[in-house]
Amino acid sequence: MSSLTRRVVFVLSFCFAIGASTAWAQPMGSIAGVATNQNAQPMANAVVQLRNAQGQVLGSGTTNAAGEYVFSGVPAGTYTVEVVNEKGEPIGTSSPVTVAADQAVTGVGITVSVVAAAAAGGASSLLAIVLALLGAAGVAGAGAVGIAASPSS
Repeated sequence: MSSLTRRVVFVLSFCFAIGASTAWAQPMGSIAGVATNQNAQPMANAVVQLRNAQGQVLGSGTTNAAGEYVFSGVPAGTYTVEVVNEKGEPIGTSSPVTVAADQAVTGVGITVSVVAAAAAGGASSLLAIVLALLGAAGVAGAGAVGIAASPSS
C-alpha cells in the first residue's frame, strides 16, 4: 500500500470514528405512562405506539398487567403515545409530550373510551373492549421497532 493510500484510509477511518462516536453519544430520553379505560382501569396487553410530531410511528409495544408502558431511547422532540386496536387504528391518544435530551418523562396517561374503540374498529373491537373492561381479555402484543418499548416493571 502506498503512503498516499495509507493516509487516505487513515483519514477516512478517523472521520468515520468521529462521526460514529458523535451519533452514538447523543443523549436519549424516555416516555412512560399508563393506558386505562374510561373507568380508570388499567388496560393489560394493550398495543401502544410512539408517534413523532410528523406523524411517523417510531416504535410500538404492549402494556404490562398494570397497563404500564415505557419507550426508551427516545431522541429529544415532541411525541404522542397511542393505544391502537387490532387493525392498528388509534383508539386513545395522549396529549403531546416533549422530551429533552436525557429526560425521563413519566405519567403520560392514555384513556380509551368504549365509544371511540367501537367507532374505530366496529363490533369486534367493541367486544374486545367489553371483555377487557371485564378483565377477561387484552390486545395481542407487537414488537418494538427502532425505539425500545417495554412494559414497565
